[in-house]
Amino acid sequence: MRLVLRASAGRLTLSADASGGLLHRRGWRQEISRAPMRETLAAGMLALAGHLADEPLWDPMCGSGTLIIEGALAARRIAPGLGRRFAAEDWPVAEAVDWAARRRRLEAQALAHAPAPVVGTDVNAGALGTARRNARRAGVLDDLRLERLDVATAAPGAVGPGLLVANLPYGIRVGDRQSLAALDAALARTLAGPFAAWRVAVLVDDPRRLGRMGRGSPAEVHSLRNGGIPVTLGTWLASPRSR
Repeated sequence: MRLVLRASAGRLTLSADASGGLLHRRGWRQEISRAPMRETLAAGMLALAGHLADEPLWDPMCGSGTLIIEGALAARRIAPGLGRRFAAEDWPVAEAVDWAARRRRLEAQALAHAPAPVVGTDVNAGALGTARRNARRAGVLDDLRLERLDVATAAPGAVGPGLLVANLPYGIRVGDRQSLAALDAALARTLAGPFAAWRVAVLVDDPRRLGRMGRGSPAEVHSLRNGGIPVTLGTWLASPRSR
């Protein structure tokens, strides 16, 4: 059993490592884009945004596909980490647990297909290739629709309405700060036009950028961290003009 001692703000916490490998390592993400987000953050972002299995999900800047893959896995009720082993399985107190039976029960709950469309678009063809390979390893490639589209021209067509999610570039790893205003303006036009009837959730490095989305004040704001970087999640209901 591995014990972890952590000191923070004058407080010591002693923990037993029940996981072993880091929880965000699901096993499918063997390739990443230039600005990746952890699988656990993607799953948490979708949960905070109120993602529903039977509503369409769209990521207009999908990169390596983390958000849409986690969305498809959740929609199909595939338990995170189902294919991995956990350190707690080797603890003496866990000997009486039938781990195989628990896995069988979880596998029986999984759906064969996602109940609603899951769409990822990106202007970068290389990123879409990475997303496609990651989705194949995760077993959800057939549940996704991947297309090369710029955020300024993305449109749902007959899909939706549903939930649009995006992890916006921070100007730290990708691009520069000056280009972010133009990107935000393009996304705001898309949210006000083709996706006006959709709910929206975006993750940004600077909470002031939430005011540039053209949706007014977010319904909810959450302070999170992405690989040590403080980030902010803002969520909105559908635009009032679309109701």
